[in-house]
Amino acid sequence: MRVYIVHNSFIISPLEAPARDMWLLDRTLGETMERELLSAGLAIEKAASLEEAEERARRETDGAFILYDSVACSRIVLRRFIRAAPRRRGPVSLVCALPQSYSINYLSWVDGLDRAHAPSSAKECWTAPFYFVRGKQSAERAEPLVLPYKERVIHYSVPVGLMGHKDEVYAITDSYLCNVNHWLHIHRVNMAALAAYWFDRLRSGMWAGGILWYAWRALLGFPWIGGRLTEHIRSVSVRSHVHHSAHIELSAVQKGATIGPHAVISKSFISEGAYIMDGAQVNGSVIGRGAVVGRNAIVFSSVVYPAALAAQFLMQGSVLGENSCALSNSGFTDINFSKNVRVAHRGRYVDIGTPYLGVCMGPGARVSARVWVASGREVPKEALLVMPPSIIAQRFEKIRPGEPAVVKDGIAVPLDAPDFKRKGKRSKKKSR
Repeated sequence: MRVYIVHNSFIISPLEAPARDMWLLDRTLGETMERELLSAGLAIEKAASLEEAEERARRETDGAFILYDSVACSRIVLRRFIRAAPRRRGPVSLVCALPQSYSINYLSWVDGLDRAHAPSSAKECWTAPFYFVRGKQSAERAEPLVLPYKERVIHYSVPVGLMGHKDEVYAITDSYLCNVNHWLHIHRVNMAALAAYWFDRLRSGMWAGGILWYAWRALLGFPWIGGRLTEHIRSVSVRSHVHHSAHIELSAVQKGATIGPHAVISKSFISEGAYIMDGAQVNGSVIGRGAVVGRNAIVFSSVVYPAALAAQFLMQGSVLGENSCALSNSGFTDINFSKNVRVAHRGRYVDIGTPYLGVCMGPGARVSARVWVASGREVPKEALLVMPPSIIAQRFEKIRPGEPAVVKDGIAVPLDAPDFKRKGKRSKKKSR
């Protein structure tokens, strides 16, 4: 059976690339989905438009699948739809749909999913442009095929003291489905893919291979106290370079990656050739091919594209584009205390459904020390943000030993210098 892939040319800002080129764990979305489609036994063909794909699908006796290359879905969703759709009798046009749940709803913000009504009930469901067409039915009027599944969800509760209430919960699932058209989706799909990676390993080898692997890792962690079990549930390539003092748990480290002394890797994916420097902490994040996490930096719940540098002290909920650079002491604001974060999308600002989100940096963008960027904002491609030169000490006047000095217009001058004192007096008069 065939699947016709339709290209979505919408460019995701500020990454300046279509969705198929987004980074998903260890490769692009396009490469990932094509690999999964081939492994499911489908023959892949390209189509210039949905109309062309529909016309070619109608010529197939048994029908064919149509998929936009901007759609990301987990392996279990893909295979269940492929099995279920052709079983319908007669001319049929179906669209892949998942029932509403907390974690799937989380992917619906900013046009990630379309709301529809399941034909068998009045309940709403979520759909993405992934169709099965047979006969003369139109994909645009496709009825949702809601996939029954037992969703495996990981919940993260936010501390009550942070927002003043206990209702904020973050959840990820192994059964994700999303039409990627914003950098927010890149972040959320990668977080879901981290969970799906371990569930897929459990299912591999007709369950037996997966269960035996986990059993073997559990035995390595015996006795199961003090975090020894989670430390041994990991996948580290023998061709990687891991310092003996580094701590790795619930993470995958690919060949050629380097993990420095005292680095901590938890619930993360480290791609080929990535370099995690001394004392760095990577938690719940995806580090792309050849990317670097700086010395003593902390990267939490973020996606770092290939060849990017994350060297700031703390980065949360952010996406760093290819070849971008966030230097030490730069800062990304990752929370809005007054309301939910809003992001720019298709000429307007859209609520993302939560007060937590970092920043997205375009390819080649650089943020220098002491520069702060507001939550949910986009740093344009190849932008260079620097701190004001007036507060950087470039010249030094005559300063006596132990005398306090300040920086004024790039010059370090004594605190009691006449020019500085007169300026202070004038500002006081104005305030009066």
